[in-house]
Amino acid sequence: MPAIDQFGNPVAQDRSYRIGRALSQVFHPITNGIASFIVVGAYAGDFLDERILGLGWALAAVALIVLPPTLYFYFRLFRGHYSDDDVSQRGQRNSLYFFSLGSILLATLALYALSIPAIFLRLIGASIGITVICMLINFVYKVSVHSASIATLATLSAYYLVPLGIAFWVAALALGWARIRTGNHTVGQVILGWGIAATCILLAIPG
Repeated sequence: MPAIDQFGNPVAQDRSYRIGRALSQVFHPITNGIASFIVVGAYAGDFLDERILGLGWALAAVALIVLPPTLYFYFRLFRGHYSDDDVSQRGQRNSLYFFSLGSILLATLALYALSIPAIFLRLIGASIGITVICMLINFVYKVSVHSASIATLATLSAYYLVPLGIAFWVAALALGWARIRTGNHTVGQVILGWGIAATCILLAIPG
């Protein structure tokens, strides 16, 4: 099946296209979301026992925050509600945004009741902000969720370990190119995703 971009134009499926698709799958929003919680958990304390506990909280957060929207996404994808696995048609993203926001809010209440460490609540709060902003913009314009998710991971990583953050920002640049090359997003949509995520994370993490 020939590939088309978001404007309905054909996209050449050469080697660079295949590389772009591979990068999009490796640095998928689901993968980036899981990695973000793991980074926070791994650096949640100064001692080994604190970090082990932090990783336990990270797994709990992944189960309650990341898993429900993931299951919802794949359920609707397999039922044929999306044009493709990138949800390229902007209008098809609305229900996914609404479901994600609702499930995150419910999960946040549950995690708060369980006394999850504040740093996780800060990350979840930033995620809610990113979701709300992207959802509102989606009514009139597309935002690259891939770019937003990798920028979240890169900004968080830079806060804890600068070299790791730099590595993920390099990955963010590569992923941005990939989303443009595969025809899923424009330069503006990629930059917007980076900017929204980085700003929300910087506002949420401790100074």
